[in-house]
Amino acid sequence: MSHFREGLGRLEARHRLLLGILGATSFFDGYDRGIINAALPQIRSSFHLSQARASLWIAFMFAGAIPAVILSRRADRVGRRRMLLWSIAGFTIATGLTAITPTLATYASAQLVAQFFLTTETAIVWAFAAEEVPAESRGLGFGWLAMNSALGFGASSLLYGVLLEPSGVSWRWLYAIGLPPLGLVAVARLRLPESGRFVAARTRDQLSATWRKILEPPHLGWLGRVMLVALLFELTDQASVFAVDFMQTQRHLSSAASNLTLVAAGLPGIPLMVLAGSLSDRWGRQKVGCTCGAISLVGGIGFFWLRGGGWRFSCPASCFSWLASWAPGPHSRATAWSCSRPPCVDRPVPGRAAPRSLVTRPAWRSGLGC
Repeated sequence: MSHFREGLGRLEARHRLLLGILGATSFFDGYDRGIINAALPQIRSSFHLSQARASLWIAFMFAGAIPAVILSRRADRVGRRRMLLWSIAGFTIATGLTAITPTLATYASAQLVAQFFLTTETAIVWAFAAEEVPAESRGLGFGWLAMNSALGFGASSLLYGVLLEPSGVSWRWLYAIGLPPLGLVAVARLRLPESGRFVAARTRDQLSATWRKILEPPHLGWLGRVMLVALLFELTDQASVFAVDFMQTQRHLSSAASNLTLVAAGLPGIPLMVLAGSLSDRWGRQKVGCTCGAISLVGGIGFFWLRGGGWRFSCPASCFSWLASWAPGPHSRATAWSCSRPPCVDRPVPGRAAPRSLVTRPAWRSGLGC
């Protein structure tokens, strides 16, 4: 734990404020992503969808991440802070509309727009952290963001599985409940200053005028490798969207039991995300990231291959899910991002937000749902 305390000690008050605001952002990002997982069986029932058709519609919704590259590119031109505020405003409006959509087409369209702004927001948040958090504590900062995202994901499962669904309350309230906290986050972001490295690049007239400059060596090499890592992870991670649906339809667990299993399985791994981030500051991004990624693959495969029913299934499923949660998804991607070569991280590179949007989760899921 000494390396964790050392990493924390290197953070100044302004770094902690920044991570506090970005962490709150990541929490609600995770909350929104967790809604489809937590309530997918009920959403399918509301719109009379089979699992196959639901997968196609989910692919359509996640396709909203693709044009987010364009909006993220604006953050490389006009500033991180301004585009972050625009993205949270658009995401909040789209989330509110999702709660009142009467048909499948309008629901999917609202979520398409929500994913567009959410992916932009995620890209800018991680770019912000990469630029402002000291290099010696950057893994710790990424682990903090991943932990908050996981907490938000678990909160939506807990809220729906324990309170809303047993009480007969519609899944639409998950979207409505998420609106007031998002408004509070928007207010908190008013205290967020512009990225110092972006300001420095703009002052020195180093902002990239075209995409060609962003994709020149050495950036193209690390971007291609990180995109490949993201794609390989999503080949298995796409299945996690159907985890609760799988437990209810194939293992015959109730909604409450399924969501509680998911929460209990991931809970031990949440603090370990920060620890894994801190370890990457000491042992290296590549070693920790690859280890976490390998564990996540074992956990994901074991989760869906287990046999049995009821709580006989839940206990071993929790063990395998726990193995898959302690850094794999969020932290292995975060580590891959921070593993980029020095020109990406330790210099005021003008084109960081746009490439970051290329390796976010929804961008790849849109192509894997079918």
